[in-house]
Parts: sequence; C-alpha cells; structure tokens
Amino acid sequence: MAPSIIWGIGVGLIIAAADAVTIFLAGTVNPTDWPIDDIDTLVNIALFSLIGFKVGRATGTVRDAAEAGVMAGVLVGVIGLAVARAFPPPTGAMDTPNQMIAQIAWNIVFGGCVAIVAGWFGSRASKGGSTTRR
Repeated sequence: MAPSIIWGIGVGLIIAAADAVTIFLAGTVNPTDWPIDDIDTLVNIALFSLIGFKVGRATGTVRDAAEAGVMAGVLVGVIGLAVARAFPPPTGAMDTPNQMIAQIAWNIVFGGCVAIVAGWFGSRASKGGSTTRR
C-alpha cells in the first residue's frame, strides 16, 4: 500500500481523535480558563507535518506528501463534523451547509499546506543517514 494512504489515514485518525477530545472539552471546560483551541492547533500542525515529512522522505516526492495531508484533512473534517453534531460546542452547532463545507475545506487546506511544506523537507532528507565527503 502507498505510504500516502497509510500515513494519511493512520495519522488522520489520530488527528480526528485529538479534535474530538477538543470538541468534547470545549463543552465541559470554560475555553477562557485553558487554551484548548491553541493546543489543538499545535497538535494538528505537528501531526500534519509528521505526515508530510514521513511521506516525502519515503517517496521522495512532494506531491505524495500533499496527497497524504489532503487525505488526512478530509478524514479529520468529516469526523469533526460528526463529533460536532453529537456534542455541539457552546458557541453553537454547525447547522448551515456553508458552515459544514467551510469546516471540511479548512481541514483540507490546512492539512495539504502543512504537509506539502514538510514533505519538501522530507523529500530532501537523506534516507541512509549521514554521508561523508571524501
């Protein structure tokens, strides 16, 4: 199976789980007491970067890294919508189609952009470790 599929779906599920915990905590903890959303964003950046770097390093191409990030973004967006419907945030539920589409689109763009940048670095990383010049 392609590394973009393995990393995109595997880490995408982890990101979706972290987002689900964030949505759940936003309903039980006052968001002004603890920066829940900021921590979630940092975790998302780290995990989308991991996807991009690992896929870029495994395949040597940036395109595959971007595809993995977009795949994870779609997965995160769809699962996030389902969780938000089950546990509506205190700011209000996502009821309109525009809000739902915006949620999915944001995750796709965020995942793709972060993964493509990290994939560029990963595609240039040495697979065999350090090499010495003679």
